[in-house]
Amino acid sequence: MTENPHELALNVLRHANAALIDAPEPDLIERFEAACQCSPSLFNASLVERIQKWVDGSSPPLGGHDEVFWFLSKRAHLRINEWLMNKKLAALPELSPTRTGIVVIPRSGVEHVRNSRTMKDGVTQAGVVELLGQLFVYGSPKFAPNPGYPNQLLMFDESYRAIDPAARAESPVAALSFGTTPRPHLRLETAYWMKPAKTQALLKGALSKKK
Repeated sequence: MTENPHELALNVLRHANAALIDAPEPDLIERFEAACQCSPSLFNASLVERIQKWVDGSSPPLGGHDEVFWFLSKRAHLRINEWLMNKKLAALPELSPTRTGIVVIPRSGVEHVRNSRTMKDGVTQAGVVELLGQLFVYGSPKFAPNPGYPNQLLMFDESYRAIDPAARAESPVAALSFGTTPRPHLRLETAYWMKPAKTQALLKGALSKKK
């Protein structure tokens, strides 16, 4: 029986860990492409659903590889690789169907964001989903070096303003660390809402195409 597009997208998310193996699984790539071709909106909805379930705790833990992958755009891939090469770090391998690198979104990272934002900042769980959803699903994020953290990038969307009451009018930012095991990738460390003046400062230092 053929999987419906929503089940197909969820299945890809559950098994995306295979993409970091030395020889990416051809079936994974085919299934990812099929999910996206069936309906990009359904695939995005599946990612939001996974984040939602991690935030509210309704998804049973799967162990050490409870994570999903987010594929960089071609523009972001090129600019991030320029930054990595300037720092003499390994370039991101082309793991996605569109030949770009990946950002690992671990469940532990999402739970860290939930705990930090709800306990420290008074943001609701819905505000946490809003934060991560805008960065990884709905927005068009930019990237800038993270001051004081030489191997980190800040991923941000300065054009978006939060709806959550505790962060109203602030913009979403995530810290991504560069790692090389088992293959070079970026990994979500934390995410938070930031005041407009600070995101404008990030915009000035955002990665841009070489002239």
